[in-house]
Amino acid sequence: GQYLGQDPNDLPSLEGYAAATLKVPQPGGRNLYQAASVLRQILYQKPDDIQYQEQLVKLLPRLNYNVECVTLAGRILTKDPNNITALESEAHAYGHLRKFKRAFAAADKAFRLAPQNIQMAFLALDMLYQQQLPTSGLTKWADGFLTKHPSDPVYQVLASSAAALANDLQNARTLALKAASNPKLPQ
Repeated sequence: GQYLGQDPNDLPSLEGYAAATLKVPQPGGRNLYQAASVLRQILYQKPDDIQYQEQLVKLLPRLNYNVECVTLAGRILTKDPNNITALESEAHAYGHLRKFKRAFAAADKAFRLAPQNIQMAFLALDMLYQQQLPTSGLTKWADGFLTKHPSDPVYQVLASSAAALANDLQNARTLALKAASNPKLPQ
């Protein structure tokens, strides 16, 4: 805002402005671009602040600032190789950059570290598919999780999706019906 123009280094004001811009949508996502700019200013003053690094790295793929995202994610992952936020953002950014092997590696690791993160499971599956590998690799990857969690409907759906991508429609249907009738299926 107006005050920041007078003192662009006022850290408490920058922090408040960043928080506010993320919460107040504007046409065309202008608030997100403003938030990214302010978060960069904060990180200029506090370069190792993981809270603001995570906020920015999470925002960058949404803005298609994929190279910047990969760079920042790499800095975060150098210090904490298991940082879920950085791995998720890196996976999305590499996917946007069509670096499917790297996107798969990040999404797969994020999913293995946080197995409840179904979004990363399906992103990993999609990145495997995008690599145009033999379809047996898709089902082998998903079946590995299903073997460990045979009665979990989430893994049944994942395996069903892998089977469908591999054009094994009968198995895809069987697994999907099994998951749909599972009382553990999240609502």
